[in-house]
Amino acid sequence: MVPTTRLRKEEAKKKKLNEEKYVLDQLGQESDKKANPLVKEVMGEKEKQEKERNDRVMELMMGASRGKKGAYIAFLAELLTRRLVEVEWPFGWRYEVFPTEIGVVLEIVSVGGRIFRAAFKPTGEAIYDLNAIDLYGNRAQHTIDTVTNPITKSLAHRHLK
Repeated sequence: MVPTTRLRKEEAKKKKLNEEKYVLDQLGQESDKKANPLVKEVMGEKEKQEKERNDRVMELMMGASRGKKGAYIAFLAELLTRRLVEVEWPFGWRYEVFPTEIGVVLEIVSVGGRIFRAAFKPTGEAIYDLNAIDLYGNRAQHTIDTVTNPITKSLAHRHLK
């Protein structure tokens, strides 16, 4: 006999899959008039979740910034590490994020052993430090794209001239 909690989990999973299928069916319609209300609802929910997540991070940062400077820098290093999970890392590439007395250091090592380093010094203002974390996540992706894609590299050099 199957335990009831396992059945409930399976039923909940099945219900969620059915709801997701319904949403995908509605979004994939050829008629924009039929899909628009659901698109607005889905996007509104995603925006709401993103705002709640950002608010929680800001609260945590405000709390961390009131403490010791070293703890705040370590917290920023942890946030940057979490942000780097979103980057598309090619096989063999690795990265390390570590706090120092002054700021946060990001080190990226390519397959060939080429090392890229960048660092930032926190301002103590949560909004600016969160922006730095996002910027360094974007810089990591840009570095990977530039090194691994020769077309991107040549275009970047043209813009620098």
